[in-house]
Amino acid sequence: PPTQSGKTDMSSFGLFCGVIFRINGKKAAPKPVPVPAPAPAPTEFTLKGRVTICGTTEPAVGATVKVTPGNGGRSLVLTTDSRGEYSVSLNADTRYTISVTKKECLPSEDLVVDRKQYNPVRTKLVTVDHCLTRPKLNESIRLNNIHYDFDKATIRPDARPELDRLVSYLLDNPGIRVEMSSHTDSRGSDEYNLRLSQRRADSVKAYLVEHGVESSRIVSVGYGETRLLNRCANGVPCSEEEHQLNRRTEMKVIE
Repeated sequence: PPTQSGKTDMSSFGLFCGVIFRINGKKAAPKPVPVPAPAPAPTEFTLKGRVTICGTTEPAVGATVKVTPGNGGRSLVLTTDSRGEYSVSLNADTRYTISVTKKECLPSEDLVVDRKQYNPVRTKLVTVDHCLTRPKLNESIRLNNIHYDFDKATIRPDARPELDRLVSYLLDNPGIRVEMSSHTDSRGSDEYNLRLSQRRADSVKAYLVEHGVESSRIVSVGYGETRLLNRCANGVPCSEEEHQLNRRTEMKVIE
């Protein structure tokens, strides 16, 4: 029956053919489905590296690894373990430069881990490999990226990182003497190429001495075109790439 106000919570109760039925006056509102919050983007990743001696599988045990952030932050200095490995946790939104040094070895070329090259959503582990060159007595080692302008012997700015690696090696190993040699391709006269290569070798020596290496530890020699690495002698047609192979600067430990 209706209440005094004329309203009921139930529309009606009734009996129909022996079946009791009830009709609700209000329907319960459906509960909202919770929407999960998006997972936060990774802020760190693990950099794992392995350092070996170039040309071998020998681990570079006790090598020093310097990890420098590009935002001006403090560098991290690590030491490789008995397997030549190291591991470090780094920020995912930062660019890093990695350099490796070890006594009796030439320092590594810098390796850059750029945030644009790394997707932290896909993986939290980045692996890198390095190798260090360990010079042997009387073995010539070609130095990369030491180039000169045409007909000049002046050290170009883009050659300085490679020469700075050599400075570090010589300062870390004060008991050795080296020969610094310069070589040309076969184009031009033999006499001219000999003089040009000597000027270039002398420029390399001057750079090393300016950066703290004793002059008596360095012998500079210009070989001109007398030690070609391929068939490109006088009069032999060759490509620019073949000639470039012969234009080089080398270092050799002589004591």
